[in-house]
Amino acid sequence: MSIQWQDNGYTFYGKESLPLTARMQDPGSMECWAFCLGAVAGLPWSTVATHTALGDLTHGQNTANTNLLVERLNRLPGGPTLRLPARWYSPDWDGNKLRQMFPAAVAIDHHFVVALAIGKAPGQPDAVRYWDPADAQIHTVTVDQFRQNFNPEFSVTRV
Repeated sequence: MSIQWQDNGYTFYGKESLPLTARMQDPGSMECWAFCLGAVAGLPWSTVATHTALGDLTHGQNTANTNLLVERLNRLPGGPTLRLPARWYSPDWDGNKLRQMFPAAVAIDHHFVVALAIGKAPGQPDAVRYWDPADAQIHTVTVDQFRQNFNPEFSVTRV
């Protein structure tokens, strides 16, 4: 369930962090995109792995393979309902839309992160709070910095 909270004058919409059990997994032992999809779906890595061919893991950055995995995970009995929205983020989205869209697994240049929340503040640029499995840290930067540094391509969110 997504929430909203205040931090340094920003109102953030999404999640403050991943559950401790998700953060305790070793991202070095898996592909970042599959780990991030599992974190957003609320599924353990082992469940994601059993529905992914080994060859898909090495090419998961492309939309077709990610879409295939999302379809497989959505068919699980009692599993999540995931989707690939048309855009990973829009500055026009209000708080209700942001709470629906975040957290999301976001494909960036040759990597995946979990965009936990978007922050809005009057007169300030929008901010994104994200978790990076490469360093297991939560970072907060402006959306413009995130776009410039990472070139976000697409995202997967839980409905």
